[in-house]
Amino acid sequence: MKRIVIYCIILAGILCIPVKRMEIRDLEPIQAVWMYVENGNIVLQTDTEDEGRGKNVPDALEDMKNKSSGIVYLDTAQFLLVSEKAQQQVGELSPYLKDKVKISLWDGGDLKEAARYMQSHKIGVKLGKWSHKVKLPKLPI
Repeated sequence: MKRIVIYCIILAGILCIPVKRMEIRDLEPIQAVWMYVENGNIVLQTDTEDEGRGKNVPDALEDMKNKSSGIVYLDTAQFLLVSEKAQQQVGELSPYLKDKVKISLWDGGDLKEAARYMQSHKIGVKLGKWSHKVKLPKLPI
């Protein structure tokens, strides 16, 4: 009998905990992510115009999530574009992306156009096959 009362109290406590609901309509449909270094900070920018800056990738991602009006969910990304200086941080970003994401070097410009180019030309190295020794293809400007 005492166990049932304890279980009821625990269940009531769990049901009273406030939970922030995630609405699917609030998810940002990210297709491409650009990572570069600026003034010693990692900058992450998406084709949905979300941006985050930080001393490392987790800080930049957290900054992006805090600034975004929607929910930043990098699992939908298909392409990762990196500057030459940011190549070393690809490993830090890989836990947030799927292995099939294609990586290319890029110097900047219109991120949506770069994503369209990568999609139509099937360019890039899959994240699952990437290592520091792999030479990444470079997107033309």
